Amino acid sequence: MAERVFEGNKKWVEKVHLRAPGELARMANGQEPHSAIIECADSRMHIVKSGGMHLGEIFTITQNAGNIIDRHDHGTSANAAYFIRHLLKTKPGEEDREGLVWVVGHYNCGGIKALDHLATVEKEIKKHLKKALPAKKFVDRAIRENNLEVSEEDRHRMIVEANMLLQTANLMKVAYVKEAMKKGKLTIANAVYDVGTGELHKGFPTLDRYGLTEDAARWFMKPALVRTIRALFIGKKR
Repeated sequence: MAERVFEGNKKWVEKVHLRAPGELARMANGQEPHSAIIECADSRMHIVKSGGMHLGEIFTITQNAGNIIDRHDHGTSANAAYFIRHLLKTKPGEEDREGLVWVVGHYNCGGIKALDHLATVEKEIKKHLKKALPAKKFVDRAIRENNLEVSEEDRHRMIVEANMLLQTANLMKVAYVKEAMKKGKLTIANAVYDVGTGELHKGFPTLDRYGLTEDAARWFMKPALVRTIRALFIGKKR
């Protein structure tokens, strides 16, 4: 398996040289990503490839099971600070570049499915995934209170999308993110990836279909954040 990686690397380097001569050499001079991402650690997830991006365009803030944001995690806050305070910086005297942060979930997410049986998973996994439980609680409450007839597949997709909203709310509480958004230098975008089709969908298509996107935003956020996020969301229901 290791040799396969090295052989693959040789072929990849050759392809890059053919497609864009000098690109790798330029990479050695530094990075200037226009976007950053929070996504799941699932091996089927790769927004750089699925979104048609290239090396150096997207910086990773965190990648973990369930695309969870823990604003008290030093790695997450450090990456957010580095992207906002350093990678978006320009030359002295010039205005800083505007940045975009993606919060991306995906259907058929094992971490989200595990929320239904947390008692059976390892304690480390349980401690981590509990941070996504409010998404499951919102969806189950909404289904019950609105007497919705929802398939298991749609319920799963709704929880995936509600978790994207939950983690967006958590992201907006990170000090560097909050500061950059107030200055109008940072925008948050949401997308959900369908591993079965390879398609990346804007926003929250399943929650939109059931008319629950704004309810979910109000569930996870203070009124001021709801107003902010309503203006910023890509894919919001119109």
